[in-house]
Amino acid sequence: IVPDAAACCTQGIEFVRTGTFTWPDDYPALGDPITVTGRLEIYEENGVSYMHLTDADMVRDTDREGL
Repeated sequence: IVPDAAACCTQGIEFVRTGTFTWPDDYPALGDPITVTGRLEIYEENGVSYMHLTDADMVRDTDREGL
């Protein structure tokens, strides 16, 4: 979930990580700031187009801790 500056209109984006990961060991705690990079792709499901990041890499954003 990505909040906007006014905190009125949050936006989420699906991402698909590259590799094998285990919950909860390989994921940050709920609310921890993260940075996700990847390739933005559009896919269709039931006639509706969606976007997601593929080949995604996720790192904990230690510069934003406490925000």
